[in-house]
Order: sequence, then structure tokens, then C-alpha cells
Amino acid sequence: MRLGSAVAGTEELKAVLQDSETVRNLILWSDETRTELFGLSFKSHVWRKAGTAHHLSNTIPTVKHGGGSIRLWGRETDQGLG
Repeated sequence: MRLGSAVAGTEELKAVLQDSETVRNLILWSDETRTELFGLSFKSHVWRKAGTAHHLSNTIPTVKHGGGSIRLWGRETDQGLG
């Protein structure tokens, strides 16, 4: 998250907290996040015995051409999570 976004979000939250409970009950709070399906997206270096690089126990599953991550979205109202 960028600093400007964090500051703007904080200011917005302060304004909402000063509103009455009736106004807060009309707000739909939402958030989203991106997560990797096969662990983290970075290169890993592993020490193996000579000649065992392609053994199944020494390989890591991957997804080619993107598609290795999903985006999760959720919401919350005064009625509960959804």
C-alpha cells in the first residue's frame, strides 16, 4: 500500500467514526487481496544431490502463462459478513 493511500484511508476512517451510528450502518465495507495458489512468487534455490534434479520429490509445481494467483474479495455491513 502506498503512503498516500494509507493516509487517505485513515482520514476517511476518522470522518466515518465521527458520524452517527445510523450513518455507519449504511456503509458497505469491502476489501480484496491477491494470493498465490502455489506458494510465493519468487525464485528459490535448493541444494540437491548430483543427478536428482528431476526427481519428483525435488520439483515445485508451477502454472505457466499466469493463472498462478487468485483475488479474494469480501464485504461487511451492519448485518454481518458476506
